[in-house]
Amino acid sequence: VRLRGRCARSARPCIMGCSCSTGRATQATAAQARGQAPVAAAPVASAAPASAAAPAGSLLQGAAAGTGGKQQAAPKAPAVQFFGEFPGLDAFPYSDAEVVDAKDLAWLKKTCLERGHGGFSIQDGKAYFKKESTDACIKQLADAPTATFFASPHRDGSAYVRVKVVSYNMLWEAIAGQASEASAARLHGASGLVASAKPDLIGLQECEDITHVLREGGLAGDFEAIQGPHGLATAFRSADWSLLAEGAAEVAVDEVKAFRSARSVHWARLQHRQTGKVVLFLNHQGPLGVNSGGRGGSHSTALAIMNCASENHVVGDKIILLGDFRATASSETVRCLEHAYPKAFSGTAQGGVDHVFSTLHAVHREAKSAGGSDHDLLSVTFVA
Repeated sequence: VRLRGRCARSARPCIMGCSCSTGRATQATAAQARGQAPVAAAPVASAAPASAAAPAGSLLQGAAAGTGGKQQAAPKAPAVQFFGEFPGLDAFPYSDAEVVDAKDLAWLKKTCLERGHGGFSIQDGKAYFKKESTDACIKQLADAPTATFFASPHRDGSAYVRVKVVSYNMLWEAIAGQASEASAARLHGASGLVASAKPDLIGLQECEDITHVLREGGLAGDFEAIQGPHGLATAFRSADWSLLAEGAAEVAVDEVKAFRSARSVHWARLQHRQTGKVVLFLNHQGPLGVNSGGRGGSHSTALAIMNCASENHVVGDKIILLGDFRATASSETVRCLEHAYPKAFSGTAQGGVDHVFSTLHAVHREAKSAGGSDHDLLSVTFVA
């Protein structure tokens, strides 16, 4: 909107929102005419850091990465000396600075900080301090079933956080759709499979009652559940994560000849309580038929998923997108999504239609079956 008068900073006509004296005076006059108190000019925002931008070559590059006024940045968590804990993983197992008895975890953390070690692992009653930096240790994390690695926080107070996610198509109609002992046993087995992964965040598809799943798996006391549309359901470990916002968006419709439903993305912005780090967690089940992208086609479905992420993403959020996409790795849907988010893992059941994408670094991947569904349960451990 152009204002009367010339800009105090240039010879051009001034525009609404300009922070020059002409712009401020005009906005103050307009506010007083409406009976409002004059509003001080907002400071000019600095450009977002390059690290917060979409990946180079991304289909999201150039799109609004903020919130469009719908979201607010997460409140900052208090600074803490937080050690990221990674069960079943270790780094540089034969390159230890020193080895001590693992009797007092608080003392181990204090000593690790004082001596500048990148972290330590605990295994068989011993603690192994690492002489390498924390960054180097994180990059070298590898499977070690009997060990737990503790990542030392950086000197600036930032820390690494383990984020273990699970994606599973429960196949609700087959597992829990009938009131019978066999159906109850299948539901118990599928719920137990979810619990056995020991996740932090859970994304389920074809799940009509996630609270039932959590109860059957013995997780009800530790997880907060959100039931989304079209059989999508999300849960998170409530002692470690808090919910900032959540919602859903329809992104596709099944093909006419295979129609059962519209298809959505169910999203949640989750903040780690101790570090303040935020993850935008998106759960999706794709349209029928397989590899079709539904009525709009594969490219349209992929763009709708990315638009949902973009509209609800706040600068600094890390993204995890998972689900039964009803699209294989070679499909146009998956290839389009990979332009925005690296694919961390894919299943093999049903031709490989289950996937996990993320902007985070993955350090462990596992597929489990025999839970009663004809899909794999995918679990991926990320570092945030």
